[in-house]
Amino acid sequence: MKRPHTAYFLDASAIALILRERRREAPRLLRGKATVSLAYYELCNVLWKEAFLLKIISSQVALKTAERLAYILKEMCIQHLSSPKDLREVLSLALRTGLTTYDASYLYMARELGAVLVTEDNDLAKAAHKCGIKAISVSHYLDKLK
Repeated sequence: MKRPHTAYFLDASAIALILRERRREAPRLLRGKATVSLAYYELCNVLWKEAFLLKIISSQVALKTAERLAYILKEMCIQHLSSPKDLREVLSLALRTGLTTYDASYLYMARELGAVLVTEDNDLAKAAHKCGIKAISVSHYLDKLK
């Protein structure tokens, strides 16, 4: 698998916050940054939750946002974890940290790329620090881009 040269690796919580709070700037803030392919599904799940469970957006808004999301994610460096080594290492991290394999996949790729993990997930950030991986919040990430 080709690994990008990127300083930042964003999880779905970070991408969702940027899309929500920096809507117009989101494409620029995310372009060229890395994430795992799982982010597509996690972000669509956020839209499903907001439309179906919480009813804070309409189904139409969710569908339009999903289309926009696809275009934005297309500009990111999407990492697909499928090799035996990738899967073994993700599961190993999950077992060692108590994270789900979903969260461990972000941790694993940030480590593999030597990138800073950008997350709003406190458990993931704590696990990153315990594993020697730098993790920062979206607000710190945005400050660094100024």
